[in-house]
Amino acid sequence: MQLQVIDFHARFMQDYMQWCQENEELAKEEEHLEERFYDLYDTWMESPKEWLEGKSPMQYFHEIGDARLYVSA
Repeated sequence: MQLQVIDFHARFMQDYMQWCQENEELAKEEEHLEERFYDLYDTWMESPKEWLEGKSPMQYFHEIGDARLYVSA
């Protein structure tokens, strides 16, 4: 498997901002927004992504193994 640098945070935030635009009323409910954020993140991590060749981020991380091996200090 060839690894590439992927900014998962930026990818998630892009999808999250799109969700906020599509769900304006829910996004305005600040008292529940933090909880929704984490629920959306969990769902996002488990959902297949075209840009990961149909794998979910969780599957991707599982396949690469110990991510520390790919990080340089």
